[in-house]
Amino acid sequence: MNKNTCFALISGPPGIGKTTFCKALREFALRNGDKFENYFLTPIWICYDEIIDKNIELELISQNLGNWKKSRNLIQNLTTHLADYLNQACSINEFNLNDYTKTLNLFNKDENLNEKLIENFIRIIEKQSNQFLTNASQGKECFLVFILDDIFYYENMRYVFFKSALEANYSSYYSLCFKAKDIDFLLCRNNTRNPDAKLSESIIRNIFEKFEYPNLVTWEKKFSKCELVDKKLDFSETIFDDFVATLLQNHKSFLIFKKQKLHLKEIEEKNRLNGETSSQNLVHKCDLILRKLIKESIYKANNSDLKMISQKLNAQKALILEKLKNPQSEIHMKFFSMANSNELEIELSKLLNVVAC
Repeated sequence: MNKNTCFALISGPPGIGKTTFCKALREFALRNGDKFENYFLTPIWICYDEIIDKNIELELISQNLGNWKKSRNLIQNLTTHLADYLNQACSINEFNLNDYTKTLNLFNKDENLNEKLIENFIRIIEKQSNQFLTNASQGKECFLVFILDDIFYYENMRYVFFKSALEANYSSYYSLCFKAKDIDFLLCRNNTRNPDAKLSESIIRNIFEKFEYPNLVTWEKKFSKCELVDKKLDFSETIFDDFVATLLQNHKSFLIFKKQKLHLKEIEEKNRLNGETSSQNLVHKCDLILRKLIKESIYKANNSDLKMISQKLNAQKALILEKLKNPQSEIHMKFFSMANSNELEIELSKLLNVVAC
């Protein structure tokens, strides 16, 4: 199973330049896919405006807001399903569009709306399939980047992808949000769009006022960036070089973040099974072992050094215990997995000996 996939959300209010940026990013990635670390960068552009075209969007709005939300949930499900399929395809160096299409039978096509959206989704994947088929067939390790191009103005619209990335071993999440300097900038940009792409002023104002930016959302801060836009976006090679480098670094950070969360879950499960707080027990057990080790070290020391050695060892003990209280610290994760007190004593003795020497 390929373990390198990123959901890269490109968000922002209407008319700010998201789609233009995404198109240029995809073209850059196709030209430079083999220049980044040990991966072959494979972009897959999911443009919501192409899947939910204006006619469908108006139909959704006229029906009810619930259907509008359902349409976006469907795209999210289709995208994560495609990510699963492609990771398997990249691993075995094959991708078959017909086989992939058959796997979509699990989605409900009874509603006419769903059928239209699924058809549009397949169409945009078919356009791009030759590229990731070529990369996979060359036996290169793919770094699949799903470029998700939509407004995503509520945090829960973005959270579904964040959650999907957390649940899949191979995935990471990153959000780049373009933020307009003011409403007049957006209205001016909207007036330059093609007539069929223009939105009403009321819709733009509503989104601008309600936008929940990722740099203000607790769960998202570490894996996002807000870019203030006050002029036409710059699409230089350097911009995209830096962006892809950020995605790769973020991918590593996100995988570490998931490992830490998994460790916390293990702790919670252990606590539940034991009916007691295992973390607190670990700290208490280490405290007792450290007291014993310090006592032995002082007993073996020269009388003239007792006070100095005692101060140093107790200071080190306090530092060790403080780190152990944090379930996400490296020392906690290492010691938590140790089966018995003898192992703990050996490792704690090493830490104390550094000071004693």
